[in-house]
Amino acid sequence: MCPTSVGNLPRSRGGGCQQCRSGVDQHSTANHAVLTTEKAAVWLARPASGDGYYVALFNLDSGAQTFDYSWKEVGLPETSYRLRDLWEHKDLAPAESLTATLASHASV
Repeated sequence: MCPTSVGNLPRSRGGGCQQCRSGVDQHSTANHAVLTTEKAAVWLARPASGDGYYVALFNLDSGAQTFDYSWKEVGLPETSYRLRDLWEHKDLAPAESLTATLASHASV
């Protein structure tokens, strides 16, 4: 999985992989930390309108780290999501977990 494969993750209406949304919602709601360790923090938010999730993963460590969290571990109900890299404006392959390798103090 691409290390920058985190973005808006809309909920499924019929099971299977999730559809993705484009763009960044500057007025997201329900922003909150869902996982915090010594080395990582994961935040979730919801779009101001419509279905979906925004996910952010932060490397809190002074060295590069590889992270792998199930969607359930970060508070999401489905087992597979289609991701969108909001910075690169690219749809990515469906993922069964939140996986990323991040440089020191980097985020996606």
